[in-house]
Amino acid sequence: GVQFHAEYSESYLNAYFTPSNPSITWLNWTSSDEAVVKVNGFGSYALIEASGLGSATINATAADGSGFTARCDILVIGNLALEGVEALGATSLKAAWSPVASSAGYELWRSTQKGSGYDRVYAGTGTAFTDAELTAGTPYYYKVRAYADINEHTVFSPFSPFMGSIPMSGPAITTIEALSSSSVKVTWAAVTGATGYELWRSTSKTGTYTRVYAGTAKVYTNTGRTAGVAYYYKVCAYKTVEGTNLCGAFGTIKIGVALAKPTTPRAVVTSRTSVTVSWTAIKGVTGYELWRSTKATGTYTRIYRGTAKTFLNRSLKTGTTYYYKLRVYKKVGSVYYYGPYSAYRMIRPR
Repeated sequence: GVQFHAEYSESYLNAYFTPSNPSITWLNWTSSDEAVVKVNGFGSYALIEASGLGSATINATAADGSGFTARCDILVIGNLALEGVEALGATSLKAAWSPVASSAGYELWRSTQKGSGYDRVYAGTGTAFTDAELTAGTPYYYKVRAYADINEHTVFSPFSPFMGSIPMSGPAITTIEALSSSSVKVTWAAVTGATGYELWRSTSKTGTYTRVYAGTAKVYTNTGRTAGVAYYYKVCAYKTVEGTNLCGAFGTIKIGVALAKPTTPRAVVTSRTSVTVSWTAIKGVTGYELWRSTKATGTYTRIYRGTAKTFLNRSLKTGTTYYYKLRVYKKVGSVYYYGPYSAYRMIRPR
């Protein structure tokens, strides 16, 4: 059989005779479906040209009326390519490919080498396959081809270009810390066998992610952010194989919000047992938290959370020194995200 795909639209067919020196070598060439493939014969050979998607048969019949004939089955398909090979975890990969018209199904082949050693791992009508029970940290390469049944035998398309990936666990993001109104620091855990890591960011959980870092570090400060906007981060570990970084699975997505460090709150004694604390408004936040301690470096207790910019702290002890510090927060869904603490303000009611 002959297979066409969109990149190649023409080919030649040559007839071979038995015995090899017949007296008549002129053949009549016909196509069973010129909407799929057209044929232009020149004696013992013919030019065939794809004209549409589908299958057809080219027949070559001896022109001397002897009835001797030969046929060639043709399959014309669109371009077939792998859309991606995605790591799902430490031992599994998912390969996906684009469907092509006129095919009956697909075969997916796998190897641990780019150029050889491929074995078939899937045959069927689907356009995706999850390959499980693989060896963690080992690179795998895939290629796919389509097939169709023509005149009771199977014809295959050319293989797609290969695509590689590697099964590797997704790194867990351990902390995301707001450093300022325009920066967050993301820290993640190490993955055994990794050459390095990639950090990706989006403004929505299921949106388009952009890679913001690739390297060997396990911490990255992402600057240039907009205050109060929720950013979604995920990390994959990669292994460098023959100069190419093959990325494993992504870890759990975590949210980070750039939030400003407030200026030091103001405090005024309003009675022998009360103090009024106030602060400057900050854009892009949900609210504020005020914390208090009786030691500058001691344990602080939250005494207020809300949207106000002033708080009257009653029932204090006369003559005791109190320390106040402030931080802002952003609420995303039911989760609170916090900015850095301000410097403390010291005051003693008298």
